[in-house]
Amino acid sequence: MVALSIVTVAQPQANKPNTQTQVPGPTQTVNTVQAAYSSGIKINFVRIREAIKPITDTTNFNAATYLDVKEITEYYDGLGRPVEEVNRQISPNVKDMVLSKIYDEFGQEKYK
Repeated sequence: MVALSIVTVAQPQANKPNTQTQVPGPTQTVNTVQAAYSSGIKINFVRIREAIKPITDTTNFNAATYLDVKEITEYYDGLGRPVEEVNRQISPNVKDMVLSKIYDEFGQEKYK
């Protein structure tokens, strides 16, 4: 025969979080808006179109909508660094998803 006993231990009041034990919120604001490029900067792009379902000829492929073809455009600056990626009409409410990369004054990616 095995005897089993359950012991309940109450948490002391001092162990519960309060305003003094909580982690403070962020103190810095993140600059999420990148400055516009001047007209003299060369921007290159690569456009990738991928069929979602079978398409038999190029005429139908070129005329296909976002329901049939997934389109991604990647933009690069003059040094070959990725600047922005646009996934066309990829979200559930048919909006573009834009992923930006921002570089600091040393040419390193600022935010990841």
